[in-house]
Amino acid sequence: MMKHAVNTDLLRASNIAQITTRETVRFTVDARGVYCRKEQRVDHAAPSDVLKASATRIPQPAPHIRGDRAVRWERVAAAQEAGLKNIGSITEPKR
Repeated sequence: MMKHAVNTDLLRASNIAQITTRETVRFTVDARGVYCRKEQRVDHAAPSDVLKASATRIPQPAPHIRGDRAVRWERVAAAQEAGLKNIGSITEPKR
């Protein structure tokens, strides 16, 4: 019976947790569909460009959207269509 062995230098892993925090990007959209990012108005012709630019960043920032009560859902859903994931919504507490 013949035995063969191959020497291998295996990877070493550490048991220290890697904590990464994602940047939070806050968008606001009003009833007319006007987007603001970081309290700055986004050119009305380019909100999808701004959303797509955020979606392509690595790691992708955590998007939070504050939508006006009267905004059409399609305006808010544009963030998902642009490729943003794990979208959070900012709401006001009931009074």
